Amino acid sequence: MKLLIALSFYATGSYQSLVGQSAFHNVSQATVSRAVGQVTKALNDPTIYHKYVRFPLEQQDRNDIKAKFYHTFKIPGVLGCIDGTHVAILRPHVHEERYFNRKGYHSLNVMIVCDSDLQIMCVDASIPGAAHDSSVWQSNPLSQHLISLAGSGGDGSFLLGDSGYPLRKWMMTPILNTTEGTPQQYYYDLHVTARNTVERCIGVLKARFRCLLAARALHYAPNTAGQIVNACCVLHNIANRAKNPVLPLLPEEVVAENLRQYQVQEDLRAEAETIVTIGGRVNRDLLEGRAMQQALVNKLWAER
Repeated sequence: MKLLIALSFYATGSYQSLVGQSAFHNVSQATVSRAVGQVTKALNDPTIYHKYVRFPLEQQDRNDIKAKFYHTFKIPGVLGCIDGTHVAILRPHVHEERYFNRKGYHSLNVMIVCDSDLQIMCVDASIPGAAHDSSVWQSNPLSQHLISLAGSGGDGSFLLGDSGYPLRKWMMTPILNTTEGTPQQYYYDLHVTARNTVERCIGVLKARFRCLLAARALHYAPNTAGQIVNACCVLHNIANRAKNPVLPLLPEEVVAENLRQYQVQEDLRAEAETIVTIGGRVNRDLLEGRAMQQALVNKLWAER
């Protein structure tokens, strides 16, 4: 019963619908909250969580993921796609200003990294909504892992991110304001198509678990809200591997989500670079990233 209650809450984001359902007519709101908390805690247990949400550490696993990306999108070296999404929460009692995002509501800025099959390989739901996507990325251990991988010779692997992330050898971003018919435009088109994978992944995640929709604020403290996000990602991967169907969002839900999620993109690249371009080492990283990006542009153009 607890499991069913929690799954119903994740799917709807509503206590009222659970309390009012005939199947749960003897269940109070306090009981629903307690069941959601217990199931969420269980799904966040490291034994369960890391079984279903894990980044490939072995070379062969990384090669398999890159091969699938190349087969689908014709871009070599792609290890995953990254993006941030806001999950609304009630106004916290402590440091509420850190959770007040650009769009004007309180949230967690959740980082998602997925593969070409929409499997979530990494999620970080611990960062307040006022943080920039690049800040979330810089503070995540995966960032340091990829830096170390690249520093030790690496295998040419990288993530695909939007212009809110800094260009690096391990993070390929789009080239903006390109000219039609040029190698840069060809790279841009392929990049956008492939990176759309993570946008679709986030869309599927929120369609399955509507408690994460921006229009449905999680009525929990930030730490607990983050654990609910993690739990939904675990369940998403289980459902995704089982090829379970996804009920699409209603038109009004799509409109509400887009309005709440929209962020002003102007100056995001400049802001991302400002955050991380402090010191000579970072400048070298940027130059190396541009060199690798240009090499990739040339390679894609030659193989078109």
